[in-house]
Amino acid sequence: MNKTTNAPKQDIDVLYSRIARKCQRIFGGILREIEYARQLTDCPVWLVGGAVRDIICHCEVSVADRSNLITGTGLYTRSRNDNVDIDLVVCGDWRRFTSGLARKFGAKPTFFPQFLGGHFTIQTEKNKYEVNITHTRRESYIKPGSLPRVAPTTLEEDLGRRDFAMNAIAVSLNPENYLQIIDAYDGIEDILHKRIRVLKKDSFREDPTRIIRAIRYEVRLGFRMTQDTLTRMKNAINAGHIAHIPGERFRDELVLNLKERTAYEGILRLFKYGVFSSVWPELTMTTAKKRYIQRIITGWESLRKLDLGVPVDRWLCLLIAICWGASRNSTGEKSLLLKREIAKHLGLDKRQSQALINSEVQIRKAQRIIYKRDTSASAITTALDGCGEYALAILFLVVTSRRAKNQVMRYVNDWKKRKPLLNGNDLKKMGLEPGPGFQKILTELRLAQIDGKISNRRQAKQFVLSSNS
Repeated sequence: MNKTTNAPKQDIDVLYSRIARKCQRIFGGILREIEYARQLTDCPVWLVGGAVRDIICHCEVSVADRSNLITGTGLYTRSRNDNVDIDLVVCGDWRRFTSGLARKFGAKPTFFPQFLGGHFTIQTEKNKYEVNITHTRRESYIKPGSLPRVAPTTLEEDLGRRDFAMNAIAVSLNPENYLQIIDAYDGIEDILHKRIRVLKKDSFREDPTRIIRAIRYEVRLGFRMTQDTLTRMKNAINAGHIAHIPGERFRDELVLNLKERTAYEGILRLFKYGVFSSVWPELTMTTAKKRYIQRIITGWESLRKLDLGVPVDRWLCLLIAICWGASRNSTGEKSLLLKREIAKHLGLDKRQSQALINSEVQIRKAQRIIYKRDTSASAITTALDGCGEYALAILFLVVTSRRAKNQVMRYVNDWKKRKPLLNGNDLKKMGLEPGPGFQKILTELRLAQIDGKISNRRQAKQFVLSSNS
């Protein structure tokens, strides 16, 4: 099962040695606990999947400069606080292995017996590790987009069921061949030549989420699909297989793409290949969308200037921009209906759905006010009071006028938090009759304070009395 690349043997030996050292350096402590669980169950165990791929991507080989192989320079790297996925496969009692390993880290495992697997999380000072453990398994699909039926099998067949060859590489964690690389499908060769290749001709039909994943890997790693893989992907899209993906699975894969640092290029390719239009034909790319998506991504760090009070997710801001105006030809009502359909299909929660559906209308109304010159603070406050946190975040990121941007920032950090100097009890003590008019009085009082006309309670009482005389 151990295959080599076309590079000179001495260079491959160097690469293998560096991969082994990097595995030891990155996962050293975890590897020791894995050995405990392996001894507990007497199960062979291997490290597989994305962790192995990323390690190989970052291991330079001396042959790189003279044969155009990758050196790892400029490739995707994890930041200090990123999640790290650790995918393990065992051949034996996977449940006992998972329980034993989780116990060593004080973690509580979750089991998925229908997939012969389990999961738990390890939180350290530097990273959060998502540990996924499965039995070596084969998969079969009843229909496109369905979850697979699984059955135990050998390691080689398990690697062969995976999405792409570059993700079908294993590292042995067994004492007889510790840190030996198993590359049954020439995955290292693909990584060295920066290519993405499916392992089966029906790969995209069986699991169309691999289409979204392939695009994500292209833009993240700077790789390219082989011509055969690209053709198979386009055929799967044209056959309508994207529409067979359950909404929540589509959402999960899309969110991963939108969280990438290379999200802009990824979004363009999702539109280019027809991923969105396969599910929502009315959803098209426009110049305005491109502009807003770019501004959200490039300006994201500047959101630290805003005290929104609640966290906002970049992926949802980008999804709102993707749905901006919905399409070139849709009316306002059609655009609203499409957003509702998208929110429902993706299984967004109430807060996320409201943000997707309402933010564009809120932003458009606010833009008509904040771009006007000599607009009062109270007028800006009145306009922005109708905006949710996502609308405010996007508005701040997409406006180009420094004056308008500063007004949004002043509203969020100051004016929005201003409370009237008087309350309902104060108004009753002043002899005013309780009723719906109280809210109007207090709103006018707050706006007058924001405009600087009132600075203390005495002035506030005078304002109320003069307004209701």
